[in-house]
Amino acid sequence: MSFAEIQKEYMDLRQKALSEIKSNLKGKSVRFNDLTLRDGHQSLFATRMTGEQIARIVEDIARSGFYDMEVWGGATLDVCMRYLDENPFERLGMITAACKGHCLTRALCRGANLFGYQPYPAEIIRDFSVAALQRGLDIMRIFDALNDPDNLKVAVKSVKDAGGKVDAAISYTTGPIFTVDYWTDICKTYEKLGADMVSVKDMAGLATPEMAWELIPALGRALTVPVHWHSHCTPGFGHITAVIAMMLGIDCVDTCFMPFAGGSSHPSVELLHFFATRLGIDDGLDTTNFVKIDTELRTIREELVQFDSFKGFIPAPFRVTDKLERFVDEVIVAIALGDLNLATVLMHKIEDDMGFPPADEAVRDAQVPGGMLTNMLSQLEAFGMIDRLKDVLEEIPVVREACGSVPLVTPTSQIVGVQAVNNVKFGRWQNNIIDYVRLVKGEFGKTPVAIDPDFREKITGQRDEIRYDASDFDYTLPELEEFTPEELYPDRESELCYYLFPKVAGGDKGFLARRAWERRDKVAEAEHKEYISKLREQAQFKLSSKNPRVSILSPDEAASLHDLLTASVQGGAIYPEE
Repeated sequence: MSFAEIQKEYMDLRQKALSEIKSNLKGKSVRFNDLTLRDGHQSLFATRMTGEQIARIVEDIARSGFYDMEVWGGATLDVCMRYLDENPFERLGMITAACKGHCLTRALCRGANLFGYQPYPAEIIRDFSVAALQRGLDIMRIFDALNDPDNLKVAVKSVKDAGGKVDAAISYTTGPIFTVDYWTDICKTYEKLGADMVSVKDMAGLATPEMAWELIPALGRALTVPVHWHSHCTPGFGHITAVIAMMLGIDCVDTCFMPFAGGSSHPSVELLHFFATRLGIDDGLDTTNFVKIDTELRTIREELVQFDSFKGFIPAPFRVTDKLERFVDEVIVAIALGDLNLATVLMHKIEDDMGFPPADEAVRDAQVPGGMLTNMLSQLEAFGMIDRLKDVLEEIPVVREACGSVPLVTPTSQIVGVQAVNNVKFGRWQNNIIDYVRLVKGEFGKTPVAIDPDFREKITGQRDEIRYDASDFDYTLPELEEFTPEELYPDRESELCYYLFPKVAGGDKGFLARRAWERRDKVAEAEHKEYISKLREQAQFKLSSKNPRVSILSPDEAASLHDLLTASVQGGAIYPEE
């Protein structure tokens, strides 16, 4: 056969396969969620997107046909107060007002821990949930680092009682015990807790195409609620597992717009929308504003350049080409033929052509989250032990198995990583960090595998598991000499800011004190304006046309002159500085 004949045969077979695939998917649909305004900039730009930047783009995204938009939670509350001097609850209210009537809004919290490293009392979890929903939030995605259902119960009930929807998420990780059956059982438990939807939250992007191929159908068979797929692109599986999920009937996929996609962020909605189009799957998107959104997000990315983790890898604006169509069709066919390795290679070619960052092979080989690996490298460099990375990576499974085979997600990933470094530096179990001791003790909750009582005694001095007792929580709200309690904590939101982030919100230079000064300044400014207004009224009465000495001035000019003279007498600056 000639090359032309071989090429024709290939094209005919590919088209035949595509026709059958589309026929099998006829009538199928998928929805996309947008994470640009929360996890997108948290993953790429240290969560530094400001409220003003969000306000420029939020309504256009909300009108684009997403199922929901994740806009709050994670690191945003801390960063809002610590670095941006913004009230996180006010930001949430601004966003939900812009989205109302167009798109559901979603936030993320860590179950009983909310955003900290210890469980909170039920009262605080409930009040936090109510406060978020009163600001217009629709959905709370709730997860636990240990996948302990007990750590979700209070948060789930609080959101449901307040009228919100619950998205219960599993913290995906890898390891011998984390099988399809394990994940299916956890998801079924979450559905029984009252979840309106269940998410596979793969925060490290370690779920392989093979795992997606097996897990998604299993969840579809086992659950009656919608299933969402959340992954990151760090090790190179983000886009390919999303497409596999779409072809296998997933309900929703988490995405970002291209300027905020790829790398340690999420799959591109533009690319996945094109896959949906080629598959004949309805995704409900309205792409009318996509170009406008892309342009504005690129401007914002330039404004955030000092925080950009991938300066050299900014995807180009999405454009359909013959080459892209061919590669997309070939990915689809490869998946349908069951050759997931080939499909992954082809997807990486697409990503490379579009300018996405390459897959992080170090993360993929180490099977640890990218943030965990980065922190370990920083710690090793500080210790002058960068040459011991291999030893630390070999120590991680030992540390992890000993504390109950915990998932490597925040905060347990950092706890295990730091302890592994300490074991290599000081000797195994010779220098144990406090959070590892608390984890082994049982304060974080029930681990996937029971911890050996002998090991618990060795590390903590006791054999029995003891959970954290939230009844000892300190409800004291510190006072400052400069303010009354009412000035410092004018509402429950302010109190929650302190309870959740005492080091950031509290203190004489903390967020709450700064806000109290701002409110006091506004009151003083308003009082000053009222005083000047009264002076103006008096001036207009006194400096009238009956007085021949100032008849050359109009009433308004005379009043202005009187204001300036009065301000000068009171010490106001009305002359240019010399």
